[in-house]
Amino acid sequence: MELKQLYETVVSTTEMLGGLVPIIAIAMSLNLLLTAEQVPANLANWMTSHVEDKWMFIIGLNLMLLAVGCLMEIISAILIMAPIMLPVALAYGIDPVHLGIIMVINLEIGLLTPPVGINLVVATSAFKESFLQVTKSVMPFIVLMIGVLLLVSFVPEVSLFLVN
Repeated sequence: MELKQLYETVVSTTEMLGGLVPIIAIAMSLNLLLTAEQVPANLANWMTSHVEDKWMFIIGLNLMLLAVGCLMEIISAILIMAPIMLPVALAYGIDPVHLGIIMVINLEIGLLTPPVGINLVVATSAFKESFLQVTKSVMPFIVLMIGVLLLVSFVPEVSLFLVN
C-alpha cells in the first residue's frame, strides 16, 4: 500500500466513523438512561403480570425487540435485555438458546430498519449511496428476515435442532 492509498483509506474511515460514533454514543446514553430508570425491569414485571400465554409473550417480545433494535446497537441491547428477559422466558418454558436466537434475529432486523438503523448508516457511508437507496435495497432482505424470525419464533425446533 502506497502512502497516498493509506491517506485515502484513513480519510474514508474517518468519514464513516464520523457518522457512526455519534449514533453509538447516543445509543449508549440511551442505554444508561433506560437502565437508571429501570425501564427494562419494569417492562419485564409488567409482562409477567399481564401476559399469560407463551405465544403472546413471544409476539410481544418480538415487537419489543424490533423496537429496541431500531434504537440501540446490538451489544448494548443484549447486555440490557437478556438478563431481564431470561427469567421471564424461563417462566414461560422457553429454552435460553431459543430466546438468544430470537433476540439476535430481532435486533439485527432492527439494525436494518429505518429511521435509525445503524447498519443502514454504515452501508450508506461504505457504498456512497443515499440513505433512501440503501433502505430500498435492504427491504426484500428485511421481509425475508421477518419470515425467518416468525419461523424460528413459532417452531422452536428450527433453532434448537443442533443443541438437541
